[in-house]
Amino acid sequence: MFYSPISFTYCQFKIILLWGPRGPQHFFVRLCSSLTFLCGTCDVNQGARVVKALTEKWLRSGQNIVSDNFFTSVPLAEDMFAQNMTLVGTICKNKADVPAKTTTAQRREERSSTYGFCDNLTLVSYVPKKGKVVTLLSPMHHDTRVEGDDKKPRIIQHYNACRGGVDVMDKLATTYSCRRKINRWPMTLYFNTVDVSCIAALVIWILNHPREKRHKQKFRRLFLASLGQQLVEDHIQQRLQNPRAVQKDARDALERLGYITAPTERVDQPPSKRRCVLCPRHLDRKVRQMCTSCNRNVYKEHSSPRIVCNDCLYTSG
Repeated sequence: MFYSPISFTYCQFKIILLWGPRGPQHFFVRLCSSLTFLCGTCDVNQGARVVKALTEKWLRSGQNIVSDNFFTSVPLAEDMFAQNMTLVGTICKNKADVPAKTTTAQRREERSSTYGFCDNLTLVSYVPKKGKVVTLLSPMHHDTRVEGDDKKPRIIQHYNACRGGVDVMDKLATTYSCRRKINRWPMTLYFNTVDVSCIAALVIWILNHPREKRHKQKFRRLFLASLGQQLVEDHIQQRLQNPRAVQKDARDALERLGYITAPTERVDQPPSKRRCVLCPRHLDRKVRQMCTSCNRNVYKEHSSPRIVCNDCLYTSG
């Protein structure tokens, strides 16, 4: 019996994404055969690759980056330091570069810190409460200084002061959002892109108009309303080229916005056919024309050419 290896010369491949419960949070990209389901390669070091791709424009600018434990690693911090940039963030305890003594809270007092120094990097392990350890990595701080009643190291204080950028942006995007309930993930990505773009437009406007008076509570809502109206202005003008094709709801909205002038006078339509008030009832003559004086339905035999009933004509005469 001989073993014959499977040839992958004509195999098809596909990419499998493992999505989290709230979207693509921690996902892995694998290249697998669709015939034998054998994993060929796996995308590793995603955190470092994403950070380098996002910060490519700011290399050698001296900027500081704050990240969470999914992105922070010792090789990435060294690479960013070589590019004249610094990376401060929490680091996973299961990393090979993290000593075992800094990952446990046993026999350690509350609000105590343990430091580790290696070349240009500083590792700190802080115990905020019993049984909990927080580990951070920083190439910016090289001392053991602590501040406050909690005796927090300067690395943690710097991390807490700068980590809220993404959280604030997510809160702003959630407060006023264009998202809709939909199952297609490309549309979800598109809605998020529009929300983030609106926040960026607001920030740019504020920086360009620092002296402009604005109401703190209503300003962002009014700005987004004005921005949305300007974005659809071209589409509205295109719809107005053929006003007969505009639906009733859209026409009412355009009238409220002032794009279409509502008719000032509306001619009341005559009611449905009614029995003539001057004809005998057994004839049951029903007409639409009405007397201009008493607004009663009358047959043409009992009215003048200007539609006036005989009673009104004799009365006026």
